[in-house]
Amino acid sequence: MTAALDILHREHRAIAAVLHCLSHIVEETRAGKLAPEFEFFDAVISYMRDFPDRMHHPKEDEFFFKVLRTKAPELVPTLDALHEEHVAGDRLLAELDQKLDDWRKASEDTDRASTFLDEADAYVDFQRKHAAREERTVMPESRKFLDDADWEPINAAFLDNDDPMFGSRTQETYAKLFGKIVALAPQPWGLAQRTHMPTKTDKEALDTDHASWSEEQRRNMLALRWI
Repeated sequence: MTAALDILHREHRAIAAVLHCLSHIVEETRAGKLAPEFEFFDAVISYMRDFPDRMHHPKEDEFFFKVLRTKAPELVPTLDALHEEHVAGDRLLAELDQKLDDWRKASEDTDRASTFLDEADAYVDFQRKHAAREERTVMPESRKFLDDADWEPINAAFLDNDDPMFGSRTQETYAKLFGKIVALAPQPWGLAQRTHMPTKTDKEALDTDHASWSEEQRRNMLALRWI
């Protein structure tokens, strides 16, 4: 009955994994453990712009939320707020992209670096709260208000692999974007080599406790290959 919810939940997990990786790379960059990973940040911004805006949010708005508005009027204020957050998220991401471009033009400018990293943290927090609102309110509530007849067209739309917007070719494109993020993210959050020399403490930890470091990397990779 709820294939659409299963798909939305998986997509939320994929987005959450990208945000999880971004958060840690931002933290290590701010701490001076990593050099600026501009290509990685570009890949994350591209993914968040293209995947939610062109695939995830349209499915929510055009199919799921549209039906829910007619069957659960009491949820309309929440649905309106979620739509406003979709719009706000687009704006925040555009601003983040501009701040990254500003920093790239003057990579030694610590003020520009701090501005981007702070806004990246704020963006991660915003998107996590947005997804939590959907997961904890609208999605569980929809099970109460929608019956099998309501779910049938929603599920059909979500499962239509031939759809030019949501079909298998589109999903393959986003899977490649996702794979690019994993490839560009520095260890232990991804596959790329770290671009900043470890501190003495970091080096000693790797030399003396390599087994536990490898296990940490394995756990992180499991999370990023999509929980």
